[in-house]
Amino acid sequence: MEIECFPALSKDQIGKLPKDYAFPPVEGTYLLDDKHPNGVIFTYVGHCDWEHDFENCLREFILTVFHEAMYLVPGTGELYTLR
Repeated sequence: MEIECFPALSKDQIGKLPKDYAFPPVEGTYLLDDKHPNGVIFTYVGHCDWEHDFENCLREFILTVFHEAMYLVPGTGELYTLR
């Protein structure tokens, strides 16, 4: 599983969001595809004030990555679903 970080969502991604969308400090999503058969977690960290609130931003980053990783079964490249 890979983790990729970006400063913010792209303009195209932002354009698809509802007008009243409130950005969390750190945002994440996961993806399984041919390019990432073991899964990838994309994190967007640009909405957190890392310079003045580093501890909180780091906590949000760790929780976001953990939350997204729960959807992927490590090493199998398959989504984990509750049954």
